[in-house]
Amino acid sequence: MGQGSSFGFSLEMNANETIPDPVQAEVEMPKQAAIISDLAISRQVMQKQLKAQGIAGVSFASARGAREFFQTNSPPDFVFIEHRPPALNGLRLALLLRKVGLSVPIVLMANRTEIPDLRNSQPINSKLLVTPARRADIVQVLGQLMGKNSDENLNKPSAPVPVHNGKLRVLVAEDNATNQLVFQKFVKDLEIDLRFVDDGEAAIKSFAEFKPALIFMDISMPNMDGREATRIIRATEDSEGLARTPIIALTAFVDMGDLNSFTEAGFDEFMTKPLNKAELCKAIESNQKPATKED
Repeated sequence: MGQGSSFGFSLEMNANETIPDPVQAEVEMPKQAAIISDLAISRQVMQKQLKAQGIAGVSFASARGAREFFQTNSPPDFVFIEHRPPALNGLRLALLLRKVGLSVPIVLMANRTEIPDLRNSQPINSKLLVTPARRADIVQVLGQLMGKNSDENLNKPSAPVPVHNGKLRVLVAEDNATNQLVFQKFVKDLEIDLRFVDDGEAAIKSFAEFKPALIFMDISMPNMDGREATRIIRATEDSEGLARTPIIALTAFVDMGDLNSFTEAGFDEFMTKPLNKAELCKAIESNQKPATKED
């Protein structure tokens, strides 16, 4: 595969600049929220994100624990439920809580690939949130449920998905030649226009030229790592008013610190290596509709 593409660019950024949260100034934040997820790391991250907004979080690792709490305590202002079947069927739990009389707003959190199915069945007074959730997205969805910006749909694509010759454009930034071959083998039966680059700088250049509908970004690469490349892509989208392109991190190991850094860099999801073929194909297929033909 050789060396990555080489080019120069200049980007001035203030590392200490505080970016204001959308709708934060307009919305009176709730005081307490329940977090239900079978993943300890998800509960910890959500508690940290809510605490930054002055919201106390009480967390549960199971649906049973949450139901028992609601039966004997006053309900929280909000309930966050991570949908991770079969370990925890968040949709089923949300519908059950509505059935037994819980009326507070519910936020169903799920992998991007699960969102379309959930949208057709979600209970009333609820919103969907893609995980891992950014702090700004959490604030925005809280504002929507509290009556602010209620006409916005956080998870609805803001623009049609670009395709080329009827094929979804997929960019993969991965410096390992073997991993590239495995990826290509896994998706060989999908109708996609696939392009590989082997470092972060080449990923930024291809983002501008190739205009992918979906990006898979390795974290550890030469010249520029995946986090920095993703930050620059997000900054480009913001400055040029572009629709947000889904970016999925590829990594061999994830702990709480990694998950926080992925969210802060602007990743929408992450996948661990070695990749799972079914999970990979589902991630791609979930981004194929709606689409519009270009070129």
